[in-house]
Amino acid sequence: MLDTQLNSQTFKLEWIQAIRRTLWIFIKSYYEHRNVDQSDDFFLMEQKINSRVDVFLDEYFISYSKYKDSLLKQQKELVDKLSVPIIPINESISILPIIGSVDSYRAEIIEERVLSEVGISRIETLIMDLSGMANMESNVVIEIMKIIDSISLMGCKTVITGIRKEIVQDIAKSGITFDQAKTLATLKQALHEYIIQ
Repeated sequence: MLDTQLNSQTFKLEWIQAIRRTLWIFIKSYYEHRNVDQSDDFFLMEQKINSRVDVFLDEYFISYSKYKDSLLKQQKELVDKLSVPIIPINESISILPIIGSVDSYRAEIIEERVLSEVGISRIETLIMDLSGMANMESNVVIEIMKIIDSISLMGCKTVITGIRKEIVQDIAKSGITFDQAKTLATLKQALHEYIIQ
Protein backbone atom coordinates (compact mmCIF):
# COMPACT_ATOMS: atom_id res chain seq x y z
CA MET A 1 0.00 0.00 0.00
CA LEU A 2 2.83 2.39 0.90
CA ASP A 3 4.62 1.56 -2.38
CA THR A 4 1.43 2.26 -4.35
CA GLN A 5 1.00 5.66 -2.68
CA LEU A 6 4.65 6.56 -3.29
CA ASN A 7 4.36 5.51 -6.95
CA SER A 8 1.23 7.65 -7.27
CA GLN A 9 3.00 10.67 -5.71
CA THR A 10 6.05 10.14 -7.96
CA PHE A 11 3.82 9.94 -11.05
CA LYS A 12 2.11 13.23 -10.08
CA LEU A 13 5.49 14.92 -9.60
CA GLU A 14 6.72 13.69 -12.97
CA TRP A 15 3.52 14.97 -14.58
CA ILE A 16 3.97 18.46 -13.02
CA GLN A 17 7.63 18.52 -14.03
CA ALA A 18 6.82 17.46 -17.61
CA ILE A 19 4.22 20.24 -17.95
CA ARG A 20 6.70 22.82 -16.64
CA ARG A 21 9.46 21.63 -19.01
CA THR A 22 7.01 21.68 -21.95
CA LEU A 23 6.01 25.24 -21.07
CA TRP A 24 9.63 26.41 -21.05
CA ILE A 25 10.33 24.62 -24.36
CA PHE A 26 7.29 26.40 -25.80
CA ILE A 27 8.55 29.79 -24.55
CA LYS A 28 11.98 29.15 -26.04
CA SER A 29 10.46 28.07 -29.38
CA TYR A 30 8.26 31.17 -29.33
CA TYR A 31 11.30 33.44 -28.91
CA GLU A 32 13.19 31.59 -31.66
CA HIS A 33 10.21 31.72 -34.02
CA ARG A 34 9.66 35.46 -33.47
CA ASN A 35 13.40 36.07 -33.93
CA VAL A 36 13.50 37.86 -30.61
CA ASP A 37 17.07 38.39 -29.47
CA GLN A 38 17.05 36.44 -26.22
CA SER A 39 20.20 35.21 -24.58
CA ASP A 40 20.68 31.45 -24.30
CA ASP A 41 22.02 32.09 -20.81
CA PHE A 42 18.47 32.80 -19.68
CA PHE A 43 17.27 29.35 -20.78
CA LEU A 44 20.37 27.64 -19.40
CA MET A 45 19.66 29.34 -16.07
CA GLU A 46 16.05 28.11 -16.29
CA GLN A 47 17.24 24.51 -16.73
CA LYS A 48 19.51 24.73 -13.69
CA ILE A 49 16.83 26.35 -11.51
CA ASN A 50 14.12 23.93 -12.61
CA SER A 51 16.30 20.86 -12.05
CA ARG A 52 17.03 22.08 -8.50
CA VAL A 53 13.35 22.80 -7.91
CA ASP A 54 12.56 19.27 -9.18
CA VAL A 55 15.00 17.75 -6.70
CA PHE A 56 13.44 19.79 -3.89
CA LEU A 57 9.89 18.80 -4.89
CA ASP A 58 10.85 15.12 -5.15
CA GLU A 59 12.44 15.12 -1.70
CA TYR A 60 9.68 17.21 -0.13
CA PHE A 61 6.71 15.25 -1.45
CA ILE A 62 8.26 11.83 -0.87
CA SER A 63 9.31 12.80 2.69
CA TYR A 64 5.86 14.25 3.36
CA SER A 65 4.21 11.12 1.98
CA LYS A 66 6.32 8.87 4.22
CA TYR A 67 5.60 11.09 7.25
CA LYS A 68 1.84 11.05 6.54
CA ASP A 69 1.86 7.27 6.08
CA SER A 70 3.76 6.76 9.35
CA LEU A 71 1.19 8.95 11.18
CA LEU A 72 -1.67 6.94 9.67
CA LYS A 73 0.05 3.70 10.68
CA GLN A 74 0.53 4.95 14.27
CA GLN A 75 -3.11 6.04 14.48
CA LYS A 76 -4.28 2.69 13.10
CA GLU A 77 -2.15 0.82 15.65
CA LEU A 78 -3.60 2.99 18.44
CA VAL A 79 -7.18 2.34 17.25
CA ASP A 80 -6.44 -1.40 16.99
CA LYS A 81 -5.03 -1.41 20.53
CA LEU A 82 -7.99 0.54 21.93
CA SER A 83 -10.44 -1.79 20.16
CA VAL A 84 -9.08 -4.70 22.26
CA PRO A 85 -8.98 -3.41 25.85
CA ILE A 86 -7.69 -6.14 28.19
CA ILE A 87 -8.45 -4.95 31.72
CA PRO A 88 -6.47 -6.56 34.55
CA ILE A 89 -8.55 -7.25 37.68
CA ASN A 90 -5.76 -8.78 39.73
CA GLU A 91 -2.46 -10.58 39.02
CA SER A 92 -4.12 -13.61 37.46
CA ILE A 93 -7.53 -12.46 36.16
CA SER A 94 -8.30 -10.05 33.31
CA ILE A 95 -11.43 -9.00 31.44
CA LEU A 96 -11.74 -8.63 27.66
CA PRO A 97 -14.94 -6.75 26.78
CA ILE A 98 -15.68 -7.18 23.08
CA ILE A 99 -17.78 -4.26 21.87
CA GLY A 100 -19.26 -3.67 18.41
CA SER A 101 -18.95 -5.73 15.25
CA VAL A 102 -16.21 -8.31 14.83
CA ASP A 103 -15.04 -9.19 11.35
CA SER A 104 -12.11 -11.43 10.35
CA TYR A 105 -9.64 -8.53 10.49
CA ARG A 106 -10.65 -7.49 14.01
CA ALA A 107 -10.67 -11.14 15.12
CA GLU A 108 -7.01 -11.39 14.03
CA ILE A 109 -6.19 -8.24 16.06
CA ILE A 110 -8.00 -9.69 19.10
CA GLU A 111 -6.09 -12.98 18.73
CA GLU A 112 -2.71 -11.26 18.44
CA ARG A 113 -3.37 -8.94 21.40
CA VAL A 114 -4.82 -11.66 23.66
CA LEU A 115 -1.99 -14.13 23.00
CA SER A 116 0.57 -11.40 23.60
CA GLU A 117 -1.07 -10.19 26.83
CA VAL A 118 -1.59 -13.71 28.21
CA GLY A 119 2.09 -14.44 27.58
CA ILE A 120 3.40 -11.18 29.05
CA SER A 121 1.03 -10.79 32.04
CA ARG A 122 0.73 -14.53 32.82
CA ILE A 123 -3.07 -14.30 32.89
CA GLU A 124 -4.61 -17.46 34.38
CA THR A 125 -8.28 -16.58 33.76
CA LEU A 126 -9.58 -14.39 30.94
CA ILE A 127 -13.20 -13.28 31.25
CA MET A 128 -14.42 -12.58 27.72
CA ASP A 129 -17.57 -10.43 27.89
CA LEU A 130 -19.66 -10.53 24.69
CA SER A 131 -22.62 -8.45 25.96
CA GLY A 132 -21.56 -5.45 23.83
CA MET A 133 -20.97 -7.48 20.68
CA ALA A 134 -23.21 -6.54 17.75
CA ASN A 135 -23.17 -9.84 15.85
CA MET A 136 -21.05 -12.91 15.34
CA GLU A 137 -20.62 -14.56 11.96
CA SER A 138 -19.67 -18.24 11.76
CA ASN A 139 -16.09 -17.49 10.66
CA VAL A 140 -15.69 -15.15 13.68
CA VAL A 141 -16.98 -17.92 15.98
CA ILE A 142 -14.21 -20.14 14.58
CA GLU A 143 -11.63 -17.37 15.20
CA ILE A 144 -12.79 -16.95 18.82
CA MET A 145 -12.58 -20.72 19.30
CA LYS A 146 -9.00 -20.61 17.99
CA ILE A 147 -8.20 -17.87 20.53
CA ILE A 148 -9.71 -19.91 23.38
CA ASP A 149 -7.84 -23.06 22.29
CA SER A 150 -4.57 -21.15 21.92
CA ILE A 151 -4.67 -19.51 25.34
CA SER A 152 -5.74 -22.78 26.97
CA LEU A 153 -2.46 -24.24 25.65
CA MET A 154 -0.75 -21.39 27.51
CA GLY A 155 -2.48 -22.39 30.75
CA CYS A 156 -5.18 -19.71 30.67
CA LYS A 157 -8.84 -20.55 31.31
CA THR A 158 -11.55 -18.64 29.44
CA VAL A 159 -14.88 -17.61 30.90
CA ILE A 160 -17.42 -16.27 28.40
CA THR A 161 -20.16 -13.97 29.66
CA GLY A 162 -23.01 -11.93 28.22
CA ILE A 163 -23.87 -14.08 25.21
CA ARG A 164 -27.08 -12.55 23.85
CA LYS A 165 -29.91 -14.51 22.22
CA GLU A 166 -28.95 -13.40 18.69
CA ILE A 167 -25.35 -14.52 19.16
CA VAL A 168 -26.50 -17.85 20.66
CA GLN A 169 -28.59 -18.41 17.51
CA ASP A 170 -25.58 -17.59 15.29
CA ILE A 171 -23.40 -20.01 17.28
CA ALA A 172 -26.08 -22.73 17.17
CA LYS A 173 -26.33 -22.37 13.37
CA SER A 174 -22.59 -22.81 13.03
CA GLY A 175 -22.67 -26.04 15.08
CA ILE A 176 -19.67 -24.94 17.14
CA THR A 177 -19.57 -25.39 20.90
CA PHE A 178 -17.37 -23.66 23.47
CA ASP A 179 -15.98 -26.85 25.03
CA GLN A 180 -12.75 -25.21 26.29
CA ALA A 181 -14.56 -22.28 27.93
CA LYS A 182 -16.91 -21.86 30.85
CA THR A 183 -20.00 -19.76 30.13
CA LEU A 184 -21.85 -17.54 32.59
CA ALA A 185 -24.87 -15.31 32.05
CA THR A 186 -23.38 -11.96 33.07
CA LEU A 187 -20.06 -10.26 33.80
CA LYS A 188 -21.36 -9.51 37.30
CA GLN A 189 -21.85 -13.23 37.89
CA ALA A 190 -18.29 -13.97 36.71
CA LEU A 191 -16.81 -11.24 38.93
CA HIS A 192 -18.75 -12.57 41.91
CA GLU A 193 -17.57 -16.12 41.28
CA TYR A 194 -13.91 -15.36 40.51
CA ILE A 195 -13.17 -12.20 42.50
CA ILE A 196 -15.45 -11.90 45.51
CA GLN A 197 -15.23 -15.53 46.52
